[in-house]
Amino acid sequence: GIATININGTTGWRRKAIGGDSLDGAERFKLLYDTIYKEWHRRRENAIDRLTYCRMFKHLVVVDAGGLSVADMASQLRILQGGMFRDMPIRLVTIDHLGLIGGDRRMTTYDRVSTQAREIKELAKRISATVFLAVQVNRDSGGDGSRELGLGAARDSGVVEEAMDYLIALRRMDQSTSLTPLEREKYRDVLFAKVVKNRHGMTGKEIAIRFDPRSLALNEDPYV
Repeated sequence: GIATININGTTGWRRKAIGGDSLDGAERFKLLYDTIYKEWHRRRENAIDRLTYCRMFKHLVVVDAGGLSVADMASQLRILQGGMFRDMPIRLVTIDHLGLIGGDRRMTTYDRVSTQAREIKELAKRISATVFLAVQVNRDSGGDGSRELGLGAARDSGVVEEAMDYLIALRRMDQSTSLTPLEREKYRDVLFAKVVKNRHGMTGKEIAIRFDPRSLALNEDPYV
């Protein structure tokens, strides 16, 4: 799929081609170098990156299906545990996000979300795994996404906070409408995290975590 460039005897090194494009031999050679040699190395680096990612995330399974109920998730986990993870316990389940979980639509939103929060906690206990659940915040608490959050910020149901053992609030200062563009750029790819509930210990101060989009790593940044 890489483009080729024709250089033949009718094209002098510093002579324009007759009846063709306006590139001379030297210009065509540079074009050849840029589009083939550099492109080959770029594709090689990408191939190495893909291989690295495949090795790094070989035990990651993504179930790309919306509207799954908690019972559906439990069924999927049983299939995985009996298949590719037969000899390896499942330690972490990530659900993105609470608002997309299927349920009985005849129930009120509050009752449905409350039921789902309890079911997710029971699921975690049943499979002896950590369940990482993303939860949207209500509009009053979230604002533009830069406000510091606390207990009670979760959307739709207070049972969410009650059911969770740990609750971590995240915000992004680069979304703030009160900062200048230069100030927002300082906080690019930075998440501010704060433990607002810890059933087994103390809550802590807010820390800055920088996201590396290339390696997908999250590292604390004490200098922000």
